Amino acid sequence: MTSQVYDTCTKCQYEFTGLPERGKCPECGNYYDKSTGKGVGSEYRSKAQKFDRFMVRLRTIFLASIAVIILLIGMIISMNSDAAGIPIFVSGLIAFVFILAAILSYLNEKP
Repeated sequence: MTSQVYDTCTKCQYEFTGLPERGKCPECGNYYDKSTGKGVGSEYRSKAQKFDRFMVRLRTIFLASIAVIILLIGMIISMNSDAAGIPIFVSGLIAFVFILAAILSYLNEKP
């Protein structure tokens, strides 16, 4: 016997089978969005969403970490260089791109 997973309303447990991707629950009027999981309750969906959120958060942390590493490498190279400003400037520009990507990633984390 296979158990099927149905999307239900988090407020009244109304089953969303046959309803559009987003809208209001016909039973209680609670807003739902099946693609983001807002207002939708099911054990499978919540586990998948937790993993997706974790991966998005990991992406943001990874991008910010790369920016810090690039800045550190630029500082190390500038200590051993005759033109100390150039490696810091170049690494600063590259790190800025990664910081901007991390900020945009963080802003996209919000469901």
